[in-house]
Formats: sequence, C-alpha cells, structure tokens
Amino acid sequence: MTAETPSYEFLEPPKREGEIGRLGPYRVFRQLGRGGMGEVFQAVDSRLKRNVALKVMNKKVAGTKHSRRRFVDEARSMAAIHHENVVIIFEVGVKNETPFMAMEMLKGKTLLQWKQSGRLFSDEEIIEMGMQMSRGLAAAHQCGIVHRDIKPANIWIEETTGRVKILDFGLALAGVSIDSLSGRGSVVGSPGYLSPEQARDDPLDDRSDLYSLGVVLYELCVGKLPSTAKSMPGHLIAILEHDPPSILELNPDIKPALADVIHCLLSKEARDRPSNAVHLEEMLEYAAQAPYEQELEPLEPLDEEVAEVADAGTGSIQPAAASISITPTDSGKPGAASQTSSNLSGSLNVSGKSTTASKRSAKKKRRSRKAATAPADVAHGDSTQVNGLKWPLVIAALSLLLVSPVIYWLVTRPDVVPNDPLPETPITQRPTAPQVTLAMLKPLSLTAATVESDSVQLGNAVQCTVTLKNEAQDASGDPRVATAKARDAAVLAVYAKIKGGDKKRMATQKLRPRDLPAPGREMQRTIPVFTSGLEPKSCELIFELQTPKAELVSSTKAAIEIVAPKRP
Repeated sequence: MTAETPSYEFLEPPKREGEIGRLGPYRVFRQLGRGGMGEVFQAVDSRLKRNVALKVMNKKVAGTKHSRRRFVDEARSMAAIHHENVVIIFEVGVKNETPFMAMEMLKGKTLLQWKQSGRLFSDEEIIEMGMQMSRGLAAAHQCGIVHRDIKPANIWIEETTGRVKILDFGLALAGVSIDSLSGRGSVVGSPGYLSPEQARDDPLDDRSDLYSLGVVLYELCVGKLPSTAKSMPGHLIAILEHDPPSILELNPDIKPALADVIHCLLSKEARDRPSNAVHLEEMLEYAAQAPYEQELEPLEPLDEEVAEVADAGTGSIQPAAASISITPTDSGKPGAASQTSSNLSGSLNVSGKSTTASKRSAKKKRRSRKAATAPADVAHGDSTQVNGLKWPLVIAALSLLLVSPVIYWLVTRPDVVPNDPLPETPITQRPTAPQVTLAMLKPLSLTAATVESDSVQLGNAVQCTVTLKNEAQDASGDPRVATAKARDAAVLAVYAKIKGGDKKRMATQKLRPRDLPAPGREMQRTIPVFTSGLEPKSCELIFELQTPKAELVSSTKAAIEIVAPKRP
C-alpha cells in the first residue's frame, strides 16, 4: 500500500493491485462518500463478480454487540423493500465487528448534484419526481420504516432511465436508538429538511417523511428552502413557528395545484398533511392533470355591495367581506373590509395567485359609479340630505325582510328546483383511469427468466432478470396504446415455491405503459428477490405477468438453491 493510499482499520489488507483493502468477500477500491452514519465504498463481490456500493457503518452504530445485532436485523427488514424507487440491498452482515450493507451500484447523479449544476426542473418533472418518491416511501412505510432524512443528497436520478431512487436509510436504521447515537435530546436529521416533529424531538410516523419531501419539492419550485437560519436553534424555531412564503409569490409560473399540494405537505401538524404516501401520489397525479389557471374569481356584484357597506363603516358585514377577499389588500388603506381580509388571508387561497389587480379594478368601478349616482350635496358631505333618506331606507329594509320568506319559498319549491345535482367544480373532480383488461395485454409474454447465481444464502437478495416481449404487429394491437391512459398497465410478480409446498409471493413490480416494449421488440426487467422467510432447500421461482387486477397474462420459471447461512 503506497503512502497516498488511505488506510481503514476495519478493512483487511489488499491482495491485488488497485485495492485499498478487503471486507470479507468484497474487494474495496475507493471511497465514494462519507456521512454521519458511515462511509460508502466502490467494491466488487468476488463471489458473483458484481459491482456494489459497500456502506460500512461507523463506530457509533457498531459500538456494542447488541447495537450490531439490531442493526443487522433492521437492515434485513429494510432489504425486504422490493421497489424500483428504493435502492436495492444485496447483503447485510457484520465483519470484523463492523456492520455493512452491499447495495446496487448506480449510474447517475443525486438530486443535490443536479441542483448544484444549475439544472432547473419543469412542473411536469417536479410532479413526476414527487410521484416516484411517494411510491418509494410508500413501500418503505408499508414495511414499518420511516426514512427520517429525505433530502436532495439522498435522492438519486438514474442516468439512462431518469428513474428516481431513494438512498441512505441510515437514520431509519438507527430506529429508536437516536439518543445513543448523538446524545440525549439531540436532533437527528438535516436541519433544512427536518419536520416539526423532529424539531420537537417527538415520536415520528410516515408523515414526517412527507413533510421532508414537501421541503424538497418546495426547493425545486422556488430555488430555496422554505425556512432558513444561521444556527440550529434558529432553524428549529423557523420550522416550528414560521409559515413558508407562498410558492406562487416567489415563482408565479408554478402550477397552482402543485403549489397547493406542497403547502399541504408543509403543514406544521402531521394531521393536516396527506394521510400517507399513497394519498400523496394521488394528489400529485391530480395536480399533473389540473389546468394551470385555477384562480377563484370573486363575485363582482356581491363584492361591490359588501365593500360599499364596509366602506360606509358597517362593521357587522366584515366577516362576509373576508370570506370573499382571497388575498389581503394593501396595508395602510382605510376600510373595515381591508383590515378583516388581511387578518384572514390565505384561508381560501386555492390557487395561491393574487387577486389584487381585480380588487383594484372593482374599487375603480365602485368609485366611478358612486360619483355618477350620488347627489352633489351627499358627495360633498351634506348631512341634511342623509337624514332625509333615513326613514325611507328603514321602511325599505323592513319591507325586504317581510317578503324574503315568500321569495325563498318560490325559489326553492320542488317544481322549481332541478332534479339533476349541480356539476362538481374542476377543483374537486378526480379523473378515473380506464380499466386494463386481459385482452389489452394479450400480445405480451414472458419468454425467459434468469437468476444471477444458482444458489443464494438464506436472507440475502438475488437479482432476477425476465424478458418481456411484445408480439403486436402494429399500433392497433399495441398494449402500450391500449393502456396509454391507465396509471398501471401491468404487474410483474415473483413467487417462490419449495417442492411440496405452496407458492409464496416474494416481490412485485408495477409496469406503466411506457415500461412496455414496442411492437415486435423485447426488453429485460430486473427484479431483486429477498429470500427471507424461505427454507434452505431447492426452490422454484415463478415469474408472472398480470393485469392490475391480478389476472394471469403470461408466466415463466427459474430454479435456485437456498443455502443456510454460515454461523460466525
């Protein structure tokens, strides 16, 4: 080892040129990165000749035998997450009293690296990334794992496919041992992306990750974090006390529906956020289909009447003025309506766009109408004329109160009210995806399946590859065209069957229309299969292509040997 080559006490000496050391069967070549939970190295699994990213946990995690055992158990649970938007974990173990994880080696960049390069993202790209991250988080949350550190540095964008993958579940692996990792009462996570629950050091659930994801999406929209400070205490106060600036005020080109979803994610209380990651994906999908212009238009006649009475000093009408004014008027202007609107601003802000211009236009109309209709002596403040109008106005008001019930009955009686309900507004309409049928997918078939190794140690993952072929002749029978408007076109499911036993579902992968091969072409899909829960015996892996409703389209098989783990 040369003087320039760094040494690591947990690595065994190198045996070949180019290595900096070895960790069990892994040949370690160089350090890729370092974080609070450990270091990541480029390595090769000498058994399978496979490139891996080897994450070695630091001494805080590996301090005691109990902490090492718990890390391995929880890491294996995490490795059971089979999803294309979560990094694949091939193996988890302990070597030289050092816990490690062997993960897939990815090509591409982190979202942080893309941001630092000056890359800007469109609304469509932000929504698509948000939906993919939602799916990955949903898969983790279903396994009882909260990530705790969602940030651009932990979001990977693959080079060729553009697929998003969530990285580094290091803090998730810390689990309940946060105090032992960083001191009693300390806050674990990245300051700018902490949820209010993390800032308070409260127990966390899935919605903490959703808040952090909201921070990432906010940053992509406006180019900065929703709250900033020069110190950690300042960060915590900003997260707990300060509302983020409006996205649409900072970037008016963002879709209002997308801005609404992000501000919902940034709610201070977890109960006010989407209930789970699946719900969030549905919200983002709706935002993708919503039009850019969804501004609430004020009702001009009602707005004018209320504003006139409020301008005259009738305080009892102030709440009605607030319910119509969506954004606050300029400060310092007279009028009770302006003051009340400022106090309640944002409560009806669906689109987030300012209506100041329309209000100013309405005020001009009101002023011109008053100048044209008011008598000269009233316009100049003659109180005698006002007193002369007092009793006629009172009589007119009493008459209106007496005839109002009659008018209400005439309008609402059954023969006047239409039978059909009013149509829903575009804001509440939810498009329904067409149902995918077996006939639509008939041209698709699974032609082959391979596994990277004939045997795998029980509890580890094995990489499987299936070949999917589209036998359609042209676009008229192409499943991609038939399912183009569907959210999911098909499902790729993997089952394991021990001789004499029932088959057990091991992994699934959803296929969107764009994931299917073109007519007359075939493509390969890779699926990691984690072998926990099986027996150390010969095993048959069954790969099935199914409709989203689990109807069988095609299937193929592969054999593998499950071997018992070696005792340390």
